[in-house]
This record gives sequence, C-alpha cells and structure tokens, in this order.
Amino acid sequence: MYQGEESDFLRMKTKLRVFVAIELPEKIQGDIRNLQRAFASHRLDVRWVKPLNLHLTIKFLGDIDPSDTQTIGRILSDTTANHPVFDLLPQGLGIFPNIRRPRILWAGIAGQTNVLRSVWKSVESALVSLGFGTEKRPYKGHLTIGRIKTHMDQGRLVTAMRTHRDFVSEAFSVKRLVLFKSERQPNGPVYTKLWEMPLGVSAKHQ
Repeated sequence: MYQGEESDFLRMKTKLRVFVAIELPEKIQGDIRNLQRAFASHRLDVRWVKPLNLHLTIKFLGDIDPSDTQTIGRILSDTTANHPVFDLLPQGLGIFPNIRRPRILWAGIAGQTNVLRSVWKSVESALVSLGFGTEKRPYKGHLTIGRIKTHMDQGRLVTAMRTHRDFVSEAFSVKRLVLFKSERQPNGPVYTKLWEMPLGVSAKHQ
C-alpha cells in the first residue's frame, strides 16, 4: 500500500457512519417482533431487522469526522427546539420497490405525519449549512423490518402481505431525535447514540 493510500485508509477508519432517527418504544419493538414471527411462518426468506435496531430514519448523513458530531448535534438541537412533541402510529405493510421485485419489507407510519414531514424538512434545511445534500424525493416515513435476500415465491409473498396488511401497533410520542453511529459487525449493524435532540426544548435549557 502506498503512503497516500495508507493515509486515505486511516482517515476512512476514523470516520463515523451516522444517521438521524426516531427511537421506538419497547412496546412497538415487541409488536413488530411478533409481526416478523407471524410473517416468517409463511416460509419466506427474509433477513429480519433485530427489534433493538428498529428505528424511523429521518436523515442518513454517511461518513463524518468525529469532530463534527457536536456541531451537528447542536445545530439539530436548535432545529428540534422549534417543533412540538407529536404522536405517530406504526400501521400497515409495504414493499420496496414493489411486489414484483421485493427487496425491503416495511411497516407504515400513521398519526401526525404532517408534523413528521415538517421536522424532516427542518433537518434537511439545517444540514445544508454543513454541506450535506438534500433529498430530492418526497419523504415517506417507514420502518424497515426485513430485507428480502433471494428470489421469493410470489404466491406466498402475496398471501403473507394480504394476511398481515392490517398490522397496527399503538401510538407513541416522539419527544426527541437521535444522532446514531452505525458500525458493521458480523452479526449485523450495531447502533450507538451520539447525541439526543429534544423536541420543543431550547438548547440552553437542556
């Protein structure tokens, strides 16, 4: 490895892979775990997201320098202070990109989704000042609950989706956003909290 390549490699190793998300209460995690088990009974090859890793992504930031964590946290704390606590409800099922080419199995989000979209827009705008790009597609809140690995029996998949399409958990209050670090591990990613950004709370009162 050349010296320049080694320096680039070391810089990449020190980067943090981060994203902004909403945590889910244990009750929601349990309901989705039960949904995963029920769906798995249809003998479909799905790699399930661990309940502890379930979250509602607001913004994926990619790789950042560790020194930027505080700056991002403070700017987003100022942003979330302008939004009230709001309620969401996991409800329904869907597939990305579509049922003919299934890749991602997700649970939908209902409730005060207008406030959720407003929070998302504010986060997008705040991060532009730090050089992050904006998402051109409309935001659609969803919970990734499983990833489909191989070609799947279409009939079984359709049956499973019809059987569980009325999935609904319970409403929960969103009181903060969290900046997470993601680390790839042999048994799946590990997420670690780096910064919490309360809603409706000025940074000087935290």
